[in-house]
Amino acid sequence: MKEKIIREGEGDFCDQNFKKKREHTFSTEKLYFPALSMTPEEALAFIGYVAFKNKQRDIIESIAREKKDYIVSLPTGYGKSLLYTIPIVMSDHPALIVSPLVSLIHDQCKKMNRVQKLAYNISSSCEDLVSDEDLVFSPETMAKTGPMMLFTTPEKFATNSFRQKLELLHAHRPFSYFVLDEAHLVEQGMGFRPDYLKLGFLRELDPDIPILCFSATCDAYCQGLLKRTLLLRNTTVVVERERRENMHLNLHYCSKVYQNCTCKSRFCTWKYGSDFLHPTASKIISTSQAGNTLVLINSRKDCEALFEDTKRMFQSKTVEMYHGQMPDEHRTEIQKRFVCGEIDCLVATWASF
Repeated sequence: MKEKIIREGEGDFCDQNFKKKREHTFSTEKLYFPALSMTPEEALAFIGYVAFKNKQRDIIESIAREKKDYIVSLPTGYGKSLLYTIPIVMSDHPALIVSPLVSLIHDQCKKMNRVQKLAYNISSSCEDLVSDEDLVFSPETMAKTGPMMLFTTPEKFATNSFRQKLELLHAHRPFSYFVLDEAHLVEQGMGFRPDYLKLGFLRELDPDIPILCFSATCDAYCQGLLKRTLLLRNTTVVVERERRENMHLNLHYCSKVYQNCTCKSRFCTWKYGSDFLHPTASKIISTSQAGNTLVLINSRKDCEALFEDTKRMFQSKTVEMYHGQMPDEHRTEIQKRFVCGEIDCLVATWASF
């Protein structure tokens, strides 16, 4: 069962002081939009893909044609990355993509660079001899033409020196789009990732450039937060929900107060402080190999404890840990080893991996 909702221009927010400061640039007569140099099919072939699926082409055409702010919430596996990659390639200009996770940036760059160098990792995690950041902001690159996908994190984007580099690049090679991937994580700006709340600088960098937000789970509250934080205006909202009958969720909860799991299943063995895992989880980990088991948990403290327990209980397996407090170099190494199949089971926090 699928449900598709498209709303245009509902409840947009714009900071009044900012609007007054920039109102002379808000006129549609002065908007700068790069001319499209390719069709969607040509852009698809340019990055090495064969065909669109679902309603990708319709959404891509709307984004490329309308040049408006978008909030797009589509199910996992829909191919959301193509929805901003193709318009970027069609525009033949650079675009900035803010992504929450270093591992996701690495994967996206690897996927987009299969045919030729298109995506650049300009976060703090690039470990090449000549970093992508040095390449992107070099005089040679600024003098060139063509599409570029520049991936960074909210934390890197928040630094003044990095913003100055973006302004300089934009002056030489104007951006076509600003993109926020996994946009629902903007809610973390209200807690432990305050740099998300500084993304309004995207609008200040150039108020005429469309901002595209993509997520698999973006409810009404999150949409409102995106509009306020990013100063979105005249926003088109695209939502498609999919009911997946072949998926099942088991929730197990226990704590110091509730020593035994409250799921009421008579077969459940979860217990607070116990030295054994649920039979299903234990079976999965005991048979895991070549990077096919990822265990996610909320806090760093619980991640470290679960890592130690799992490592002790499954000594024949290669078990590693991954969380946001680890050095960037170590996290990059762990992520590469896991992707390459050198780690059997990885215990990580939700927010970091």
